[in-house]
Amino acid sequence: MDIVYAFPNAEKSKAMGIIENDKFGPLSFATRGFVQKDGTDFGLEGKTLIVVRNVSEEFKKEADAKLKDIAGLECLPQDKTAQIVKKVNEEEEEAQSGFGSIFG
Repeated sequence: MDIVYAFPNAEKSKAMGIIENDKFGPLSFATRGFVQKDGTDFGLEGKTLIVVRNVSEEFKKEADAKLKDIAGLECLPQDKTAQIVKKVNEEEEEAQSGFGSIFG
Protein backbone atom coordinates (compact mmCIF):
# COMPACT_ATOMS: atom_id res chain seq x y z
CA MET A 1 0.00 0.00 0.00
CA ASP A 2 1.15 3.55 -0.76
CA ILE A 3 0.04 6.54 1.28
CA VAL A 4 0.25 10.28 0.78
CA TYR A 5 -0.30 12.66 3.65
CA ALA A 6 -1.16 16.28 2.88
CA PHE A 7 -1.11 19.12 5.38
CA PRO A 8 -1.00 22.93 5.25
CA ASN A 9 2.42 24.47 4.65
CA ALA A 10 2.02 26.30 7.98
CA GLU A 11 2.25 22.89 9.70
CA LYS A 12 5.33 21.77 7.77
CA SER A 13 7.94 22.36 10.47
CA LYS A 14 5.84 20.60 13.12
CA ALA A 15 5.12 17.62 10.86
CA MET A 16 8.69 17.31 9.60
CA GLY A 17 9.95 17.44 13.18
CA ILE A 18 7.81 14.42 14.01
CA ILE A 19 8.73 12.55 10.83
CA GLU A 20 12.47 13.27 10.92
CA ASN A 21 12.73 12.33 14.60
CA ASP A 22 10.96 9.02 13.98
CA LYS A 23 14.18 7.10 13.35
CA PHE A 24 13.92 3.78 15.13
CA GLY A 25 11.76 0.71 14.91
CA PRO A 26 10.25 -1.30 12.10
CA LEU A 27 7.34 1.13 11.73
CA SER A 28 9.34 4.36 11.70
CA PHE A 29 9.34 6.82 8.81
CA ALA A 30 13.14 6.56 8.58
CA THR A 31 13.17 2.81 8.10
CA ARG A 32 10.32 2.88 5.56
CA GLY A 33 11.59 5.94 3.72
CA PHE A 34 9.50 8.90 2.58
CA VAL A 35 9.54 11.66 -0.01
CA GLN A 36 8.51 15.22 0.73
CA LYS A 37 6.87 17.13 -2.14
CA ASP A 38 5.31 20.52 -2.70
CA GLY A 39 1.57 20.08 -3.19
CA THR A 40 1.53 22.78 -5.88
CA ASP A 41 3.18 20.29 -8.26
CA PHE A 42 0.05 18.12 -7.92
CA GLY A 43 -2.70 20.74 -7.86
CA LEU A 44 -2.75 21.00 -4.06
CA GLU A 45 -1.69 24.60 -3.51
CA GLY A 46 -0.63 25.54 0.01
CA LYS A 47 0.01 21.91 0.98
CA THR A 48 3.06 19.84 1.75
CA LEU A 49 2.93 16.16 0.80
CA ILE A 50 4.64 13.20 2.42
CA VAL A 51 4.75 10.16 0.15
CA VAL A 52 5.39 6.77 1.76
CA ARG A 53 5.49 3.74 -0.54
CA ASN A 54 5.04 0.01 -0.01
CA VAL A 55 3.87 0.07 3.60
CA SER A 56 1.55 -2.14 5.60
CA GLU A 57 -1.79 -1.28 7.15
CA GLU A 58 -0.01 -1.53 10.50
CA PHE A 59 2.46 1.18 9.44
CA LYS A 60 -0.41 3.42 8.36
CA LYS A 61 -2.12 3.07 11.74
CA GLU A 62 1.13 3.95 13.54
CA ALA A 63 1.82 6.89 11.21
CA ASP A 64 -1.74 8.20 11.65
CA ALA A 65 -1.26 8.13 15.43
CA LYS A 66 2.13 9.89 15.24
CA LEU A 67 0.73 12.67 13.04
CA LYS A 68 -2.64 13.07 14.77
CA ASP A 69 -1.81 16.53 16.19
CA ILE A 70 -1.01 18.07 12.79
CA ALA A 71 -3.76 20.55 12.00
CA GLY A 72 -5.40 19.98 8.62
CA LEU A 73 -3.71 16.60 8.07
CA GLU A 74 -5.39 14.36 5.54
CA CYS A 75 -4.52 11.04 3.99
CA LEU A 76 -5.29 11.39 0.29
CA PRO A 77 -7.66 8.96 -1.43
CA GLN A 78 -6.15 6.03 -3.33
CA ASP A 79 -6.83 7.47 -6.81
CA LYS A 80 -4.94 10.70 -6.04
CA THR A 81 -2.25 8.73 -4.18
CA ALA A 82 -1.71 6.51 -7.24
CA GLN A 83 -1.26 9.58 -9.48
CA ILE A 84 1.25 11.17 -7.11
CA VAL A 85 3.22 7.96 -6.57
CA LYS A 86 3.41 7.37 -10.33
CA LYS A 87 4.83 10.86 -10.88
CA VAL A 88 7.32 10.51 -8.00
CA ASN A 89 8.49 7.15 -9.39
CA GLU A 90 8.91 8.68 -12.86
CA GLU A 91 10.91 11.61 -11.46
CA GLU A 92 13.20 9.22 -9.57
CA GLU A 93 13.73 7.04 -12.66
CA GLU A 94 14.57 10.10 -14.75
CA ALA A 95 17.01 11.30 -12.11
CA GLN A 96 18.69 7.89 -11.95
CA SER A 97 19.03 7.57 -15.71
CA GLY A 98 20.41 11.11 -15.91
CA PHE A 99 22.90 10.37 -13.17
CA GLY A 100 23.89 7.14 -14.91
CA SER A 101 24.63 8.96 -18.16
CA ILE A 102 27.04 11.27 -16.34
CA PHE A 103 29.19 8.31 -15.28
CA GLY A 104 28.13 5.80 -17.85
